[in-house]
Amino acid sequence: MTRKVFDYIWKNILYIFPFTVICGILLAGMLDYNALSSVTSNVLSGNIGSVDFFTLFRALSILNFSSWYYFLFSLASVFGIGVVLAMELAFVEKHMRIGKRTLNGLWGKINDNFLSTFIQILIYLVIYEVWALLTCAISFAFISIFRSVVVAQYVFAFGFMILFTYVLLYVVHLFYLWLPCAEITGFTFYESLKYSTQLVGKVRRELLLSYIVGIFLSGVIFFGVTALDTLFMHAPVVVYITAAVLCVILFTFFTIGQEVVYFETDQLERADLPRVY
Repeated sequence: MTRKVFDYIWKNILYIFPFTVICGILLAGMLDYNALSSVTSNVLSGNIGSVDFFTLFRALSILNFSSWYYFLFSLASVFGIGVVLAMELAFVEKHMRIGKRTLNGLWGKINDNFLSTFIQILIYLVIYEVWALLTCAISFAFISIFRSVVVAQYVFAFGFMILFTYVLLYVVHLFYLWLPCAEITGFTFYESLKYSTQLVGKVRRELLLSYIVGIFLSGVIFFGVTALDTLFMHAPVVVYITAAVLCVILFTFFTIGQEVVYFETDQLERADLPRVY
C-alpha cells in the first residue's frame, strides 16, 4: 500500500506539491520555536526538571499560545489549510475517478468539500491538542515526582511520551478514511465513519507501521536539527526550514494516502491507472 501511495505521488508530484507545500509551510509556521528551543536546551543539559508545564505544552502543541497574535495566526492557518486541502483532495479524487489532471472546477468544489474537510481537520486538531495536554500533564508529573533522580525523570517522561504517541496514532488511523468515504459516497457522518473504519481494518497494521516509521524518522531529524541549532548554529531559520520540509513530506503522504488507500480498500476502479487486459 505504501508503494502505491509513493507511486502516485511520484507520477503526479508537479500537480500535488503546490497544494501540499502551502499546507506544510502554514503548518510549520504555527509551531512555537522558542518553546521548542527552550525544552531542547534543558533536555540536552540534563535540566529537564526546570521546564515548566506551559513551556512543555507550547512545545508539543500545534497551535501557538505564545501570544494572542501568534494564536490568531494559528487559527487563520488552520482555515487556510482547510481551503487548500479541500482543493487538493478534489483534484486527486477527480484524477482517480475520471483520469483527468485539470484544475478546472476545483474552486467550485470547495462548496462541496470544505465543510467535511474542515470537520476532519478540527477532529484531528482536538485529538492532538488533548494528546499534547495529557502527555504534558503526565510527563510533568513524572518529572516532579522524580525530581531528585534525573535518570528516572528521563526514562518515565520519554517512555510515557512514546507510549502515548502510539495511542495518538491509533486514534488518528480510525478516522483516516472517513473524509474520502464521506465525499465519495455521500454517507452521513456516522455511516461514513462506520464504513471507513471497516475498510481501515483491512490495512491497519500497514497503516500504523507507516505512521510509526514516519513520525519516528521525522522526530529524530527535527530533534537533531533543533539540538544542533541550540548548541552551535543559533539559526532559527534552519529549524523552520527543516520543520517545513518535514511537514510537506508528511502532509503529502498522509493526505494523498487517504485517497489511494480508500480506492484500494473499497476496490474502486481508478481511471488514472493504465488498464490491464
